[in-house]
Amino acid sequence: MQIPCIRAFAVGGFALLASCSATPSATVDGTERSLRVASSPRFVDAIASDDATILVDGAVFLRRGFVETARSYTAPFVWTTRVVAGDDDVRMRFGATECIWTANGALRIEGGPAAGARAEGASVEWRECSVELRVVVHRDGMAVYVGGAYRGAWTGEFASASSPIHIASDGPFHVESMTVATEGLGAGLIDALDPVSRLARGVATSGAAGGLRVVGEVDPRKGDALEVSAPFDLRRDWRLDLSMMPGEVTNWGQMVFVWGDRRAGRDTIWVRQRARGLEAGTWGDPDAYVVAMLPESSEPRWIAVSLSFEARTRRLSLAFDGRTVAECPAGCAFFDQTMPACVGQAFGNDQLFTGRVRDVVLENR
Repeated sequence: MQIPCIRAFAVGGFALLASCSATPSATVDGTERSLRVASSPRFVDAIASDDATILVDGAVFLRRGFVETARSYTAPFVWTTRVVAGDDDVRMRFGATECIWTANGALRIEGGPAAGARAEGASVEWRECSVELRVVVHRDGMAVYVGGAYRGAWTGEFASASSPIHIASDGPFHVESMTVATEGLGAGLIDALDPVSRLARGVATSGAAGGLRVVGEVDPRKGDALEVSAPFDLRRDWRLDLSMMPGEVTNWGQMVFVWGDRRAGRDTIWVRQRARGLEAGTWGDPDAYVVAMLPESSEPRWIAVSLSFEARTRRLSLAFDGRTVAECPAGCAFFDQTMPACVGQAFGNDQLFTGRVRDVVLENR
C-alpha cells in the first residue's frame, strides 16, 4: 500500500467555513507557489495553488480544481480515496479515461479504452458527507465502488496506460485520504474486481470446467440453487443449451431457466415459456430479448434449445433443434452480486414449469 505524493491545483473562489480549516503557511519556490504545513498531511506533500487549504486533520479542501498524484501508475492497482463533495460532478481520471460521477447518480466514462460506457441508476446518498471511492484498474478493465458498493465496470485495454491518478470537481470538495495499492495484490486483486471479472478470472475447483452443467432430467419442483462456477466470462462468446418438453402454459409464463434473483429486471440470463412461445433474454447494456413460437408436434417430444451470445457482433440468438429462429442486438450480460441459477422455476415455486427439462449446459465457446 502506498501513500502517494499529491499535487493539488485549484481555480476560482468559494467561501471556506473557518471552523473546517487551519491557516497554512505559504512559501514561494521559484515560479511555483506552494502551501505547506509544519506537520505533514497524511498523504499530501504539497499543493500548488492559492485556493486550497490543508485542514487540521491533514486532508485537503479545494474550492474548485483537482488533486493529482505526483507519479504515474500502470495496471494493475487499486486506488482508494475518501472525499466529501457538494452538488457538482466528481471526475476520477486515469490515463485517457475519465469516470464521471454525475449529480444525478449515474457513472459515465469519457475517453480511453472504455469511452462512452454508462451505468445509469448507480446512485447512492453521499452528497455533503464523507464517502469512499474505490477504483480497481486491471489490464483489461476497470471497476468502480462507491461507499463500499459495486457501481459499474467497463472493459478495455488498460495494460499500456501510464499516468497520474486525478480527482476533480467543479465545486468545493474535501479530499480526506488517498492510497494506491500496487504490490502484493495477487488473489486480493481478483476479490476487488467487479463480479463479472471475478467470475471470469476465478480458478476452477477440482479441475471442473467453468459455467454450469446439469446432466439428466431435472425435477422443477425442487428449485435447487445452482452455482455458475469460475472461470466463466460473460464478455466472451457463450451458449446455454438445454432440452425441454413444453408444458401446458396459459398464464403469465413458466420459467425454464434463470440465473438471477428476485429483483425485477436483474436476471442475467433467463428462458421462459409463455403459451406456445419461448422467450429469453439477458440483463446487459442494452438488455436483450428474443421470442419465437415453439415447434408444433402431434406428440410430446424433446426440443433442443440453444441461447447464444457472440461477442464480436454483439448478437443474442435463439435456436430450436439447431436452427436459428430469432436474434437481436445485445450488450454483454452482467450481474452486480453473487446470484444462483435455477432450472424449472424462479425460486420458491414461482413461475413453476409444468413441462420437462434435462441436460442443461452454460459455457464459453
